[in-house]
Amino acid sequence: MGWVLVTLLPVLQIFPFHELAADHFLYIPSVGAALLGGVTVEYASRERGVQELTLGILLMVLIVFSIRTIQRNKDWENVETLWHATYEQAPGSYRANSNLAVSYQEQGNSDLAMIHTRKALKIDSSRPLVWNNLGALYFQLATRARVKGDVKQAEKLARECRSALLEGLQRDAADPSILANMGNCYRELAYVAEASSRSEEVVLLRQKSLHYYQRALEFQSRSPKIRMVWLPIGGLFMDHGLYGQAIDYLMNFVDAFPENPQGQFVMGLCHFHEKEYREAIPYLEQASRHQPNLEKLSLLAKSYEELGELNKAIQVNERAVQLVSSSVEAHYNLGVLYTRQGETNLAINHLEKALELSPLGNLTPKVTELLVRIKENVR
Repeated sequence: MGWVLVTLLPVLQIFPFHELAADHFLYIPSVGAALLGGVTVEYASRERGVQELTLGILLMVLIVFSIRTIQRNKDWENVETLWHATYEQAPGSYRANSNLAVSYQEQGNSDLAMIHTRKALKIDSSRPLVWNNLGALYFQLATRARVKGDVKQAEKLARECRSALLEGLQRDAADPSILANMGNCYRELAYVAEASSRSEEVVLLRQKSLHYYQRALEFQSRSPKIRMVWLPIGGLFMDHGLYGQAIDYLMNFVDAFPENPQGQFVMGLCHFHEKEYREAIPYLEQASRHQPNLEKLSLLAKSYEELGELNKAIQVNERAVQLVSSSVEAHYNLGVLYTRQGETNLAINHLEKALELSPLGNLTPKVTELLVRIKENVR
């Protein structure tokens, strides 16, 4: 019993800290409780006539505790179930609301994420993290609105994002995550200004974005993950069509995260735009191995094609067709490449497949024209 008391002392809020209750507070104290239970059972089993009763009680305890353990394990199935269970037990918990909001945000459920973020703010608005979470949520909503074409709504949400992040910076001006998100926010405002034809604002907003990204990087020793900011910094230069300058920044990202397929892809993309096709290929090959999609494979095939390596370009496009058999673009590209190789039948097969998949698509005139030309030559 003394063991239980002594090992609980550090978490009894004698010296207050942020967490009132948690499962792990009982891990070490439960050793004392288990020893006490064991001693009690051992002592009781010595008395005649109570051995059966003692064993019966012990068995019931084991069954009940086993059932509760199985039930509790379900709460720990994933992040969402854990914080949902915590919220049900303690709806007034800042951490439960904050973490549940992040979980919903990662699933794309913005409405529930906003509800729990605002609850967390109501409970404790002094923490920079909750303002950062609110800003990140507004940023996500702003980006979504812009992609849908609602520029006015996107600008409103991006400004809400900036206001929330400024609140966070007032509480901790050296928080690298908030600084990085502020960079994201200004980059989004630049996209909005560009979509609204306010070209004079675009450069200024991107300069502010770069400023906050660079400030975030000042704290990379404190938070190594903040080095991911090298990726959007490269993106800022790509937004201006400065692919050569973007490569210098993106190289830092690739060095820090060599397995990240997005970093590999944008490096390949920049080299492609700089007409450095040989340099682009290793990055695009690695990106399409780790995370294959039509965009990566198409760019990789085009790089080989620009170098005159048509067989390799064909192989990559065949991979694209295997990945997405309904890709009109991949079938058309194969038709073009097989035509250049003199493989007429294969070219016709892929071009007819492209027409079958999209008889009235954007590529239809080109597909039809090439098919007619091939068939005339065959005659």
